[in-house]
Amino acid sequence: MVISSVGYPGTVDAEQWAQLVFRVGSARYGVDSYASWRVQTTAGTRAIQIPTGSGWGYGVRDISDSPETLNLSSVPTGTRWDLIVVRRNWSTGETTFAVVEGGSSRSIPARATSGGDIDEQPLALVRVDSGSSVVGEIVDLRVMCDLGGVIAFDELALSYLGFAGAELWIDGRVWRRIVGPTGVSTWASEPRGDTGWLAEGVSFSVQSGWRLDGYRMRKIGDRVTGYLTITRTAGTVSFNSETGDIGTDPVLLTVSADWRPTTFTRPLLIRRPGTRDYAGNLETDGRVRITHAPLPASDITQGVTLVAYLDFQR
Repeated sequence: MVISSVGYPGTVDAEQWAQLVFRVGSARYGVDSYASWRVQTTAGTRAIQIPTGSGWGYGVRDISDSPETLNLSSVPTGTRWDLIVVRRNWSTGETTFAVVEGGSSRSIPARATSGGDIDEQPLALVRVDSGSSVVGEIVDLRVMCDLGGVIAFDELALSYLGFAGAELWIDGRVWRRIVGPTGVSTWASEPRGDTGWLAEGVSFSVQSGWRLDGYRMRKIGDRVTGYLTITRTAGTVSFNSETGDIGTDPVLLTVSADWRPTTFTRPLLIRRPGTRDYAGNLETDGRVRITHAPLPASDITQGVTLVAYLDFQR
C-alpha cells in the first residue's frame, strides 16, 4: 500500500494545488468521500481495514492506493478503546495509518496534535474486548466537508473538533463552538431539517377497535405538528356522564419513536367534528389517549370519527 502526499515541504504543481487548496482551506481535517478511509472489520485476529481513499489534515492531502489492514493488540481483562489515526510526520514527509492504544473508557486517548511536526488525524475509535479475536464497536470519527459545510458521524468527534468558531452537522443537529464573555468555549446545538408534510411513511400501531383513516405530519427540527383521523370500528368508549372522566379503552394508537415526545407527556386536542372536543395526551411511549370528555359527556360508539391535533416540541 502506497500513500501519495501533497503539502509537505517541496513543490506543488498546478493540478495538485487545484485539488489541495479548496480542501485544506475548508477545514482542519477531512476525508474526500463517505467511503474514504471508513474503518471496518476484516479477516484476521482483531483486524481492522482502512479502505482506499483520500483525506487531509493541517495542509497535507494524502491518497492511499489500496486498503490497509491493522491488527490490534489483545487486552488481558475488560475492554480497551483504541484510536485509528492518519499519522503525518513533517520531518520525514511521510503519512501512515497507525493505532493509538487507549483506555477502558469510550473516549479519544491522547494523540499527537502538532501540525508541522507530527499530527494524528482521528478516523475511528475501536473497542477491543478481553478474550475476543474480533474487534467490537467501531465509532466513526471522520469528518467530510466542502463549500463551507462540515459533516461528522458521531458526537464523540466533537471532543477533537473543539476549535472556536467550528460548526458541523451530526445526525440532524447543527453544532457550534461558541465563546462566552469569560473566554470559555463550549458546544451549543440546535436541530435542523424539515420533513415537509407527510401523508405516508410514518409508522403507527393502531389499537383494536380503531382504524387510522389518514394523517398529515410534519417535523421541523424538534417540533412536530399535524393531525390524525381515526374512526371507532367496534365497541364503545364510555365516559362518566357527570364528570366526563373516561371509563374504558382510552388508547387510540401508538406513534413511532421519532414522532413522539422525549421528555414528558404532551396534551392533545381530539375533536369530534361538528359536535365536541375531547382532551387527550400523547405520552413519551407514543400512546395517544383520550382522557376526558366535555359535559354533558357522551360515549364514542362504532362509526364515530375523531381528529387528533399535534403541536409540540419533542
